[in-house]
Amino acid sequence: MEKYNKYPKTRKLAAAEIIKIIDDFWMGEIRETIAKEYIVHYARTDRLLTDDGKGINLTIASKIGKRRTKLVKELLGTFQTTITEKLK
Repeated sequence: MEKYNKYPKTRKLAAAEIIKIIDDFWMGEIRETIAKEYIVHYARTDRLLTDDGKGINLTIASKIGKRRTKLVKELLGTFQTTITEKLK
């Protein structure tokens, strides 16, 4: 059984999952590759990014806080720029 929900129904639930993932990463319970896998998955399933794909959804960003949002952006890295390029 997976520790995190890969398919949260709402962005509010996605934010709660992201908080768990980032906190576990900071405590050393999961590796960066696992955290990145989940964050990219949420971005692909349209739970994380804004509608235009250029940034983090405001609901999620406000729920997870500044430090976690910064880390999420770092974990997304090339994925986010790839999405932005496809939208042009």
